[in-house]
Amino acid sequence: MLPVPEQASGLIFVRYQHYAVHLDERGQASYNAYRFRILHPNALQAGNLGISWRPSAGAPTVHMIRVHRDGEVIDALATATFEILRREEGLEAASLTGILTAIHRVSDLRVG
Repeated sequence: MLPVPEQASGLIFVRYQHYAVHLDERGQASYNAYRFRILHPNALQAGNLGISWRPSAGAPTVHMIRVHRDGEVIDALATATFEILRREEGLEAASLTGILTAIHRVSDLRVG
C-alpha cells in the first residue's frame, strides 16, 4: 500500500485499488476493493457506495466497509443501511431490465 505523500494534492489519494471478475458456470462474480484518503471536502461524496445487480442472479454481498481514522479502524458496515432503488433505464421504450441498485452513504467521513 502506498503511503500518502506530504505534498499530496487533488481530491483524493488512492492508496490501493483491486478489481477482479470471476466467471464460472453459475455466472459472474465481481470483487472490488479500494482504500483512499480524502484530501478535500469536495471528495466526501466518495463515501457514497452504489451496487447494481440483477435479483434473478442472486443477492450482492458486501464484505466490509471500514473507515481508518487516527490509527482506529471503524466498522462502518455494522451500522450500514442500504437504500434499494429500482432504475429502469429503458422504461420509456417499455424495456424492463429488473436491475436494482443499493446505495449507502458512509457517515462521519472527514478530510484526512
